[in-house]
Amino acid sequence: MHGRSLLLAILLAPTCLGAIESTVDEWANRFLPEESPQLEFPSYAGPLDRAAAEVKAGKLRAALATLHESNDASPAAALLRARALIGLGEVDDGLKLLAQPALAKDVAALTLTASALLDHERLGEAADAVSALKAAAPDAVAAHYHQGRLHELSGDFPQAIETYKWAIEGQQSFLQKWQADPAQFADAEELSLIAAMIDRFATLSGAYAESRELNDTVLAMFDRAFDVVDRGHVSSRLRAAAFAKSRGDAGKAGAYLKDALKHAPRDPAVQAAVGDAAAVRDSDPLSFEAGVLEVRQLIGSQQPPQAADRAAALLKAHPRRLQAIGLYAATQYLTGNEKALSDMPAVADAVSPRRSEAYAVAADVLAERYQRVAAEALYKTAIARTPWETSLRHGLGDLYLNDGRDDEARAVLDEASKADPYNLSTVNYLRLLDGLTKYTKLETKHFDFFSDTQADPIAAEAMSPFLEEAAVDLARIFDFQPGEKMIVQIFPTDDEFSVRMAGVPGIENYGVSFGRALATVAPRRGTKQGNFNWARVMRHELVHTFNLMQTSNRCPRWLTEGLAVWQEGVPFRFTNVPPELYRRAMADELFTVRGLQTAFTAPRKGSDGEQAYTQGAWLAKYMEGAHGRESIVKLLRAYGQSKTDADAFRDATGQELPEFEKAWHAWAKEQFRPWGYDKTTTAKVKVLMTEGEGLIKRRAFAEALPKFEEAHKLQPTEARPRQRLAAIYLQKDTSDAAKAIEHLKFLHILELQNNRLAKQIARLYLRDEKLNDALHWADEAAYVDLYDATAHELKADVLDRLDRPADAAKARETAARVRLWEETRDKPKEPQ
Repeated sequence: MHGRSLLLAILLAPTCLGAIESTVDEWANRFLPEESPQLEFPSYAGPLDRAAAEVKAGKLRAALATLHESNDASPAAALLRARALIGLGEVDDGLKLLAQPALAKDVAALTLTASALLDHERLGEAADAVSALKAAAPDAVAAHYHQGRLHELSGDFPQAIETYKWAIEGQQSFLQKWQADPAQFADAEELSLIAAMIDRFATLSGAYAESRELNDTVLAMFDRAFDVVDRGHVSSRLRAAAFAKSRGDAGKAGAYLKDALKHAPRDPAVQAAVGDAAAVRDSDPLSFEAGVLEVRQLIGSQQPPQAADRAAALLKAHPRRLQAIGLYAATQYLTGNEKALSDMPAVADAVSPRRSEAYAVAADVLAERYQRVAAEALYKTAIARTPWETSLRHGLGDLYLNDGRDDEARAVLDEASKADPYNLSTVNYLRLLDGLTKYTKLETKHFDFFSDTQADPIAAEAMSPFLEEAAVDLARIFDFQPGEKMIVQIFPTDDEFSVRMAGVPGIENYGVSFGRALATVAPRRGTKQGNFNWARVMRHELVHTFNLMQTSNRCPRWLTEGLAVWQEGVPFRFTNVPPELYRRAMADELFTVRGLQTAFTAPRKGSDGEQAYTQGAWLAKYMEGAHGRESIVKLLRAYGQSKTDADAFRDATGQELPEFEKAWHAWAKEQFRPWGYDKTTTAKVKVLMTEGEGLIKRRAFAEALPKFEEAHKLQPTEARPRQRLAAIYLQKDTSDAAKAIEHLKFLHILELQNNRLAKQIARLYLRDEKLNDALHWADEAAYVDLYDATAHELKADVLDRLDRPADAAKARETAARVRLWEETRDKPKEPQ
């Protein structure tokens, strides 16, 4: 009995289960059968049938348990055990099973052996395994597919092309057979391998540039494999997802992965494909794929030291994996060890002088962290080695876009289009660049603004003075002056902005910072996002730009998000935040600094993300009050020097991190305690609100007032009592403008897309001759709805009262331009 099976037998023995110590419970759980999803078996299904269904559904530990209970020693049972063991990372145990004499010439066993060795890049052994497979089944699709994979992993791309070409020529020409009758393909695994072979041939040889039909044929083959031949065939869905991703269609790739996850949610291969590193670790603690995901997640959350440590461990465990070599070099570079990157070519080329993965992954990491010079050189090397990989040109083109080098981006993407004119990302990027050439440029001291003035005649014009003022303000706050002008791109549609942000349409957001460059969708009705408080959004994104530039892009994500929300000037952003924040504070469950990091990389609850944003902002407030604003600057500088969390906080506050966290949490708990979301107070507020609502219905406003005042006193961050109080204070008999304004200002925080409260506040101030306050809130109304002519007209009225006729005339001109734009934007153009 092999290692895993023996261990499984021990763990499943009833006399043993009760004796397992609690210290090893978590370790032992990895070997216990998965409880879900529940599978239904026909009454005639035997142990082998059940185990096969469990393997297919990704319930690999359950399959091993089923096989153990059956005591089946047949070759078929051994093959299923091997599949399960290899899927769980016990590769050597699985290979031992496959090597037994009874399976020596079994094509399925030989195929699994070759596949497993290639997946783990054990190329010497894989070459022998592929040879054995070809000897046993020279005409098998799998034999030719794995032979092609071996050539690619060995860096012999011309030979890989010849191997894959087998699928489209000769007697077995699958393209001709497909065109004649797709129904003759009745094996999902074989059909998806044929599709994968044709794709690799077309990619490596450049055949996609010559024929759109190849793309459509490959896609149709994948779809038939899992839609018609075998709806439960997960491998074909994973291959289809990889194909769609390589063709620049992230939406289709995501749909395929979603379906795969539905059919086999516990399958480690599916979990790796969807990026769930923690789930993969549960199945295979030594998983290389999980290690790569973890490094990338740490980089994405802007934690270079932690990413470098994880990458070093990954490289130590897998010294000949090119991805590990590239990740190590890039993360070392991010932490200040530039020599590791300069040493990388010698290390990577000793493994393969023709493959590009080490260069590509290092380039992606450094581009993601805006290390533009280093990333550019790496992309160019990778492109020279593997020019057929369009994703490399996309990465380089995006890098140029972020640096304001549009002409160079166009040149790179034109080359990508020549190699593959039907790649969706390439097409999207080129369309984006076509649009950018038509944008109007507006230059200010600190920024270059680019916008489509036909679609958005006033967006750049309105944003420029606001962002100029914000840049001066943030330079003072963070004690940092950017060394180069910043770029702001305002896109007229959500899809164009989405392509700029992620290379594909359909991703919804308001704004994004790429470091030096910022981008946003036009803040107006008529887009999917609609109007929004662009001033808050753009100040938020500008904080990211300052933080990233100030720290050489080494600022942790949790910190820059917290600082950005802090600079929005609000205590929280959504109504569901205060009750949860109160609960966590009272239960001593506020995030530690490490917890803030993992809230972005591996959130445990759906509310973790916004909680991390908010708690990060309150951390900044605490630091400013307890240690002075300079402590925040010191913290940023420490992270810019690639210091660890402990060292960075020691530099910034003079405290050890646990001491700082303890003081911060104690302070925060006292800030949130008056919010009153405990059960007793919540019940009291509910009664008061019910009584008050009843009085309002009878228009007994004076009697309702104390009910809502008491409810507000008990829960000052709750919106509903403030809504009722604002309404009551605006009533004639209970009028109190100052108190109404107090509540309206609070409620305005939650009105991200409606400027009615801002206008009401401005009018109240105007009525009471508080003209500077009225002007501030008229501006705020335009921030929330830039294309609301009445907001600009209100501003003009205030400016008249302030005796600023030139400014008032400009505001009225803006209002007139908005009205003209509204009248003409939807009308068809007259024929020329």
